[in-house]
Amino acid sequence: MAGPVCFRKVSEDPETVRCAFGPDPEGMTRTLTMHKAPPAPRQWTTTAPTTSP
Repeated sequence: MAGPVCFRKVSEDPETVRCAFGPDPEGMTRTLTMHKAPPAPRQWTTTAPTTSP
């Protein structure tokens, strides 16, 4: 049976985020480290200028 879980961010750096979690705000005894995804590459589109004859 699932129950509510409390999360709190402990730290963050350019590559990871660490969170504490547990059944209540006073009982956050476990940690979770999530690796951030690299930023998506930017896709630029250009259009050629139109000229009229």
